[in-house]
Amino acid sequence: MRQFYKCKHFTIRELVDEATYEKYGESAWMFFNPVMLRTLDNIREYFNKPITVNNWSFGGELDSRGLRSPTDDTGSKWVFHYKGSGVDFSIQGMTADDVRAEIIRHQFEPPFDDITAMEINITWVHIDFRNVDTPNNKILLFKG
Repeated sequence: MRQFYKCKHFTIRELVDEATYEKYGESAWMFFNPVMLRTLDNIREYFNKPITVNNWSFGGELDSRGLRSPTDDTGSKWVFHYKGSGVDFSIQGMTADDVRAEIIRHQFEPPFDDITAMEINITWVHIDFRNVDTPNNKILLFKG
C-alpha cells in the first residue's frame, strides 16, 4: 500500500517553516508521517472550522508549529515536530481546552484514534504520533 499523502486542507507552506519551504518546496511533504497528515485533514473536517498551524506565508508570526528543521531552536530537540510526527494548531472559535476535551472524549473514534500523545496546559493544541504504550491505549497526556 502506498503511504504518500498530501493534505486536502493545508498547503505545505502552512506545515513547514519558511527555510524548509525555500529549500524543498512541495517536496517537503516527504518529511511528514502520513498518518499525522491524514489525521490533521480529518480533524479539520470533523470540526468544520479553519485550523491554523503556521501562518508565516500569510504575513503571520507562526512558523514552528508543524515540521521543525534541524536548525530550529524551538523546544526540545526530542519533540516530534522534528520527525514530522507532531503538530501544534489552533481552531478558529474554539479554545484549546475545548478541542482537547473533544479529542479525549472521542479518543478511540475517528478522526482521533491514531493520536498517541497530547500536550496539556498550553493555549494551543499539540498532538503527536509517537510509539508509546499507555494503559488501555489511552492518549498520553503530558506537560511540556
